[in-house]
Amino acid sequence: MEYRYDIALSYATENKDIADMVYHYLKAENIHAFFAESPEAQTVLSGQNQREIFYRIFGVEAEYAALFVTKDYVAKKVPMEEASIAFSKHHGDGKVIPIYLDGTPLPEKLFDPNSTNYFCSSNGAEIASLIANRI
Repeated sequence: MEYRYDIALSYATENKDIADMVYHYLKAENIHAFFAESPEAQTVLSGQNQREIFYRIFGVEAEYAALFVTKDYVAKKVPMEEASIAFSKHHGDGKVIPIYLDGTPLPEKLFDPNSTNYFCSSNGAEIASLIANRI
């Protein structure tokens, strides 16, 4: 299957700075990432029903999804919807990559905490490197 994006980045607005840093590192590695704050994404989102767009991106157009998990992330509706869409699409195939920035876990109904397909870091360069090596 041909994907529009190699990876989609899901984050709470409070964590957009680290997501932005990771996005730029990935872009430098020629990894096509969806980052909602990027100029390219703003063109896609402009004047559209953003909820439908996010469903399409996380459910169809991105091969992988990186979730920047924090207490803010799990408390917000939109990031958790993105996570649910990504996990529903991938059914444990290793293409959803939770990144625990502050140690806050995802609800177990979404993610098996014994899975090895996650990592803990708050360093943008390290996160980007781990993602690039994974995909």
